Amino acid sequence: MKNTQAGFEYSGDYYEAIGDFMREQYLKYGFAQGTMQEADFLMELMNLQEGTRILDIGCGPGRHSLELARRGISTVGVDISAEFIRHANREAAKEELQQYFRWRMPAS
Repeated sequence: MKNTQAGFEYSGDYYEAIGDFMREQYLKYGFAQGTMQEADFLMELMNLQEGTRILDIGCGPGRHSLELARRGISTVGVDISAEFIRHANREAAKEELQQYFRWRMPAS
């Protein structure tokens, strides 16, 4: 991908490596601790109701997608990191959220 404003090319692979390396440890960082409040904000801002469908692009380990699924929002998460996808799928299965939650890795 070429960023014409910055004058450099960038493939996006950085995020794949970070996600695959950090996996669920990513969720221990301070910036990941406000998930419930962020989901509250999204629910209000977007007027989300149970059964609403959401596409979460670049959703990492699924913290927002999973929280929204807990609230009855049908979510599809997409991320470049296979490890983030595995983590999110495990969490969805543990909580029996499969009916609300689908996780996909983009096709190469």
